[in-house]
Amino acid sequence: MNLSVIICTYNRANMISNVLDDLHRQIVPQDLAWEVLIIDNNSTDNTKALVETHVKRSAYPIRYIFEPRQGKSHALNTAIEKSEGSILAFTDDDVNVDPHWVSAVHSIFNQYDCMGMAGRIRAVWNVPKPMWLAGEGPDRITGALVEFEFGDKPCLLTEPGFGANMAFRRVVFEKYGGFQTALGPFGYSLHSRIPAARGGEDVELFSRVIQAGEKIIYSPSALIFHPVEKERTQKRYFKRWYFSWGRSWVRKEGMPEDAPGLAGVPRYMFRVLLDRFIQWAFTFNLRSRFSKKLKLYLALGQIIEAYSLAHKPSPKAGKQALVPSENRGDR
Repeated sequence: MNLSVIICTYNRANMISNVLDDLHRQIVPQDLAWEVLIIDNNSTDNTKALVETHVKRSAYPIRYIFEPRQGKSHALNTAIEKSEGSILAFTDDDVNVDPHWVSAVHSIFNQYDCMGMAGRIRAVWNVPKPMWLAGEGPDRITGALVEFEFGDKPCLLTEPGFGANMAFRRVVFEKYGGFQTALGPFGYSLHSRIPAARGGEDVELFSRVIQAGEKIIYSPSALIFHPVEKERTQKRYFKRWYFSWGRSWVRKEGMPEDAPGLAGVPRYMFRVLLDRFIQWAFTFNLRSRFSKKLKLYLALGQIIEAYSLAHKPSPKAGKQALVPSENRGDR
C-alpha cells in the first residue's frame, strides 16, 4: 500500500460525508494504491452508518475503526497502528479536499528526500470577516483560523505545519513515536466552564521531527480548503481558543525546573500576565486591542495549566493524574 489517508472524527457525520465525497473525486495515477481510514472517536451520532454507505460505493478501500479512548491523539495513534500505507496522510473531518490532493501528497515524497510534508491550507469564509480580526501585520491573529501558506513553490520548512494537511513516512513513527496523548482535542463542550487544553499534537510532532534534523517539505499543490463557520468568527471562540492553547503549550513544552515559583507556578508567568494586561488596558485601536486581549488569555491559560500540573494527584495515591504521563515513544 503506497498511501493511507487518515481522518479522525467525533460527532460530525454530516461533515465527514462531505470529505468522503471529495475523496471519491480524487484524480490519482492508476498504479497508486491507497486507502482511507475513518477513526471514530466515540461518536454518538450516525457516523458509522454513514461511513458504511461510502464503503459500498467506493473505488478504493475505506475502513471504519472505532476508538473508545476519548482524545484525538488516541485516535491518531490507533490509525497509525492499523494503517497499511508507507506514507500516512492526515486531514480533518470538516474540510474540502482538492481533487489532486492525494496525488500531490504522494508525489512530494517521490520528488524530495524528506520525512514529512505540510500542505497548503486556505481558509474559506462562509460568513463576513469581522472588522476586529487582523489578518496581517503585528496584530495578526493566527492559529484559531486554520491557514497555512508559504507561496507557490515547494520549500524546506523550519516551522511546524498543521494537522489538517500533513503527511509523514511510516518510518517517522517507528523512529520518533506517535502523537502525545496529553495533547490534542478531547471532545469537550464549547460551553464548559474552563476550556480544556486543545490542539498541539500536530505541532509537537512536527517540532520533534524537525528538531531531530529530518526534512519537512511544504507542498503548495497538496491543497486543502478549511471553512470558516459562524462560530469561528465570534470573539468568545477566539478567547477560548487562545486560553486552551496556552494550556496545551505548557503540556507540550513543560516548565523549567529551576524557575522560582509561586503556588507551583513559575513567577515569570505572572510578570508576563501583568505586562500583557497593561498592554491591553492601554491599547485603544479596535484590532490591536483584541489582539492584545488574546495574548492575555494565552498567558492566563499557561498559568492555569502550570498550576494544574503542579498540584495533580500523585499516581501513588491511587488517583488518576490530571495530565496523562505517557512517554513520547510509548505508543
